[in-house]
Amino acid sequence: KMDYIVGLIDRVLCDPENEENIAAVRRDVNALMADYPLFAW
Repeated sequence: KMDYIVGLIDRVLCDPENEENIAAVRRDVNALMADYPLFAW
């Protein structure tokens, strides 16, 4: 999964002003992290 995560970071770094791209990456990150809930006490 690290290759995929690096790809997501690269997509934003290569086009940091593109809000549509950032929103797409955000959706991809949220989908990736859906199976990993945040730890809570």
